[in-house]
Amino acid sequence: MLADYANGSTQPILPDIEKIARFIQVNPAWLAFRIGEKKLPSEVELMTPYLKDAGLTAEQLEDKYRQSGKNEHPLFNKTTWAFSIGEDDTVLDYWAWVAFRLGRALGKRSPH
Repeated sequence: MLADYANGSTQPILPDIEKIARFIQVNPAWLAFRIGEKKLPSEVELMTPYLKDAGLTAEQLEDKYRQSGKNEHPLFNKTTWAFSIGEDDTVLDYWAWVAFRLGRALGKRSPH
């Protein structure tokens, strides 16, 4: 299949592009369309702007982002949270889930 993609005899579909990009660790948009950065940011690079959020409670997170005019966290959106509920991965409300995910991403134990 990869040989067919490489020689141009067939075109990959988007889910295949995503799998290939993940395997070779590049941005799927760059691989498919040459849009954006080639290199994917590391989890540490993604988390760095939000390190202070990991020390906040669910209520503090909600207040912080509500005051900035947002109703969700930039890294952990409500769509992903809803999917987690549907998959029985969480029973936490949205902001408690965000607090848990931030703590887990930074290797902290959560009381939840």
